[in-house]
Amino acid sequence: MKPHAGSIAAIALVAVAAMACDSAPTAAGEKKHPAPATKAAPRTALDDLRALEDSRRAETDFATLPPAGKALGPDPVALERLPGTALAVGLVRGDDAVVVLDDAGTELSRLAAPASPSAMAMAGSTLFVSGDQSGTIFRYRIAAGKLTATKPLAVPGVVAIKDVAAGPKGLLYALDGYDGDLLTVDSRTGRTATFGRCHRPLHVA
Repeated sequence: MKPHAGSIAAIALVAVAAMACDSAPTAAGEKKHPAPATKAAPRTALDDLRALEDSRRAETDFATLPPAGKALGPDPVALERLPGTALAVGLVRGDDAVVVLDDAGTELSRLAAPASPSAMAMAGSTLFVSGDQSGTIFRYRIAAGKLTATKPLAVPGVVAIKDVAAGPKGLLYALDGYDGDLLTVDSRTGRTATFGRCHRPLHVA
């Protein structure tokens, strides 16, 4: 059976009406608009801080920075009374110095000390000073409240002497801050020997 001409016309009219509905305004005088784009979150102080950290990190050559002992300035780490006087002797890390102080804490004099000085020991009229970035023990003669530098003691194979203590007959006990070795050093001959090892040692006495 052939479709009636009136039916075909009706179907065509419905299709045209449907197409017209798709493009019709959503309200009187208005057309459909795309959804607005999502706005970025406002920048915060934390974002600025992170950007600053990133830029400073990118600009910094960490291989050339000075060690903390230098960058943070002088730091007194030890103090002892000079025998028979009202004076004291102190170690200043950051300046790599040994200083003589009066009873009010005023600096009277200073001499060079091992790198990053960390400990000292007195034996009679001699002061010994070690540093935890040096394998050499510095010696000073004490006389009339003054220090005079004398020949230092190099300890072979050691790069850091964290602590030092005076023993009998010119013998010194030293602490290798890198390997943890406990050493004896003859201050008269410079001869050294290892008599023990300690994990992450702090002091020797």
